[in-house]
Amino acid sequence: MDVVKAIQAAPTSPTKGEGVMKGQMLEPVVKITKASRLAN
Repeated sequence: MDVVKAIQAAPTSPTKGEGVMKGQMLEPVVKITKASRLAN
């Protein structure tokens, strides 16, 4: 959860993105290299 909070706290670009995503794109871009589900 620490990683999720760090990404959420990252700065955003006020001009990048389209429609409802405008102003919500991270700057600099965070490249996701792997995503997987963890067992509970």
